[in-house]
Amino acid sequence: MSGYQGEKFLKKKYNLDKSEPINQAVKRYKLKTGSKKTPSPEQKISLYLKRFEDILKRKEPRNREQGIQALKKMLYKTYIIKPENVPESYFDNQRRLAREQGLGDIEISEKQEREAIDIIIQNQKQSLDLWIDYLTSPENDSRPIWIKYWVLRNVLKLSDYNRENKVFYKREKNTVSPFPELNYEALAFVMDKIETQVSENQLETESFAKLYAAAIESTRPTKETDLDKIKGKWVYYPPKTDPTKLTKSLQGYNTNWCIASPATAKAYLDNNDIYIYYSNNKQNQPLVPRAAIVARNNQIIEIRGVSLHQNLDPDIIDVVKEKMSQFTNSQDYEKKSHDMTLLTKIEKKVKQNEDLTREELIFLYEIDEEIHSFGQAKDPRIQQIKNKRNIFQDYALIYNVEPKQVIDQLANLNKETRVYLGKEIYFVSPDISFEEIERLSNIVGLQSDLSKVSKDIKNKITSWKGSIIDKNNNIIYNNLQSVGGHLDATSATSFEADNLQSVRWNLDARSATSFVANNLQSVGGHLDATSATSFVANNLQTVGWNLDARSATSFVANNLQTVEGNLDARSATSFKANNLTKVERIYLSKSRIKKQDIFIPEETKLKIKYYE
Repeated sequence: MSGYQGEKFLKKKYNLDKSEPINQAVKRYKLKTGSKKTPSPEQKISLYLKRFEDILKRKEPRNREQGIQALKKMLYKTYIIKPENVPESYFDNQRRLAREQGLGDIEISEKQEREAIDIIIQNQKQSLDLWIDYLTSPENDSRPIWIKYWVLRNVLKLSDYNRENKVFYKREKNTVSPFPELNYEALAFVMDKIETQVSENQLETESFAKLYAAAIESTRPTKETDLDKIKGKWVYYPPKTDPTKLTKSLQGYNTNWCIASPATAKAYLDNNDIYIYYSNNKQNQPLVPRAAIVARNNQIIEIRGVSLHQNLDPDIIDVVKEKMSQFTNSQDYEKKSHDMTLLTKIEKKVKQNEDLTREELIFLYEIDEEIHSFGQAKDPRIQQIKNKRNIFQDYALIYNVEPKQVIDQLANLNKETRVYLGKEIYFVSPDISFEEIERLSNIVGLQSDLSKVSKDIKNKITSWKGSIIDKNNNIIYNNLQSVGGHLDATSATSFEADNLQSVRWNLDARSATSFVANNLQSVGGHLDATSATSFVANNLQTVGWNLDARSATSFVANNLQTVEGNLDARSATSFKANNLTKVERIYLSKSRIKKQDIFIPEETKLKIKYYE
């Protein structure tokens, strides 16, 4: 699109060129360039939108993510309901529902009100996050920034969708509902339509709410859809295929897939293979779309289903699992397949009022690792199952303690406590005894700030079942061997834990200029050693997410086998990880390291991405 058509559209609809944020953007531009010429209204809008576009074009994933998180926080501040604005009518409605359910006249305490308000706020944040994450995702890179702005600006004004009247309620400052549900397929239709009409100067309506409502109705499932049936066939759509055949086959089934829109389908089919599984309808014709696999060079890029957030529906998982085996990277999706199969088994047991085993509860509550699913977000069945459970009894079984020893409020902390489920931080007193430290160290889930604890006490700690937060510059835990949660040492300029062997979740030592952990074997989450000029972890074997050692000129981890995310060692002049066989991407610098100084298996070298 040329000639600022999108910017003209925004100018006409919002008088955007006269707003204060636009004026500030123009001032910054003039100061930066020295220009004295006043830009046109459309150019002003373009300058304003460029700030957001620059965030999405950041090359470093971490910087890009930081920009997106900053955008979220800004929108939270303005558009997420404030606690004081939650109306009393909301609690009146809760009392009415309780009476209708036969629970009589209930009293809602101040504590229960606060907890309910926290849930309202979290639901709003999570529903807004889905829109922001999708609009800023790589699959929307081809969309112009002005239409993303238009969509988000309108979403921020909308509340629930009334299916009977086919309209969205307007959002007010006391609206307790989440933001509108994101229907990927319907949104793709709306964006395609507006882009086309604006570029051709043939705009029929500017109302996002009306267009989105109409698109939702057009993508609702037909009555013949029967997800219990799995017999059917896979259909292959090779690159450069006419997208019309694909999109027509999806219409009317509410797949919620963006490829149901012709323009998006065309973009996907430019370079990718698409495989769709159609199960039989009531006439035994394979026409009901159930699963999609997008691949390139015989490697799976994404897998989508027709359940909420594009997860696979339980009945189709085995069909997809069999198909996955044909691709060279199928092992990368085996955990998702395993997790969804086990989740389905648990779901059926819960429906039949069968007891769950300890192992199944460990899986459900993600004690050892996260549950992976195929969709854009977590499988909603996880939370649905948890909502039906007694969390105190479940955690008691998991950790072999009594239910009374499981708490979710620090106010209830006592000598018998063994498991803490809350999020408050426990600030440990500087005059604490070692006996008391030992007791705290055995409480699973407790987040403890040990910043004021003496070095002598710290050096006696051998294991900590919860999380440790330490804000001191020098972190020394000479005898610490394991941390059952996070190890937060973000302020430390020196990190020494010679006997540390494992951290269950994240290890954050981002400020430490030296990272030495010779006995460290595993970090279950993110390992952040951003500032370390030397990274030495000879016994490290696994990292459950990203490993960031971007400042290290020497990277030595000869026993490292698995990094589930990215490994950033861009400053390294020597890189030794002889046993590294699994990693998403390795970031190195062509100007700093020579090929003969990279010691990794040959097949792993394919994962290297060089900075110029």
